[in-house]
Amino acid sequence: MTKFIFVCYDHGTGGEPLAVAISKLAFCEDLKHEKHSCRTWTYDCFNKLFLLPYKSDWMIEAEQIQKSDTVRVVPSHYRPEILKLLYPDEIYVIINAPHTPIGITRLMKRIYKHVWLTKHPQLNQKIGYFIHNAHIRNVHNIHNKSTVPNLAQIQEMDKPIMNGEIECLIANKKINKENMKELFRTYAKDYYSEFRYKDENNTFVIEFEDVNNPKQLLQQLTTSQSVLE
Repeated sequence: MTKFIFVCYDHGTGGEPLAVAISKLAFCEDLKHEKHSCRTWTYDCFNKLFLLPYKSDWMIEAEQIQKSDTVRVVPSHYRPEILKLLYPDEIYVIINAPHTPIGITRLMKRIYKHVWLTKHPQLNQKIGYFIHNAHIRNVHNIHNKSTVPNLAQIQEMDKPIMNGEIECLIANKKINKENMKELFRTYAKDYYSEFRYKDENNTFVIEFEDVNNPKQLLQQLTTSQSVLE
């Protein structure tokens, strides 16, 4: 029977490195990953389906995944109640997003350092970042620009370019530090997350403030009968 541990989290709260840490447990399949500066980039068995913008037909695509006898760890921006429509009996690890001013400030600093100031090594990854984040910005009516890069933007992304500079391309602004910081301030001002859960059957919650020290969570997963069955 196929078995997954879905790591559900809001953007920037550390879901991919946590997923890698969980995959190191003895009963899990090692999650392939690489480091992009200080950021962890994973290659899960769903080909990042659940880290991309929501697809109404996601169940059809998910059901094409080949079965496995091992427990596979999958990072996801989809909320657990959505995934449970197809996977009601799997294991869910949820990172609760910060809701205090101090916690949100810490998260914003982390996103700026780990996302906006880092680079992707491959052009297709940069284009993917553009399309994904242009879609998000349009949903929130921040820029209201096209979600598909034009030729000039692709040529810019074919050079060494930080994600924050790609944000300038998305907003159709000149690439410079001032515009990048202005766009991030707009992003940070509009931040809101509904990731706020409690432990329950087959669901394990970790607070964003504890995500860099998941020892207790890993122990819970190891000793859980639902995982080991």
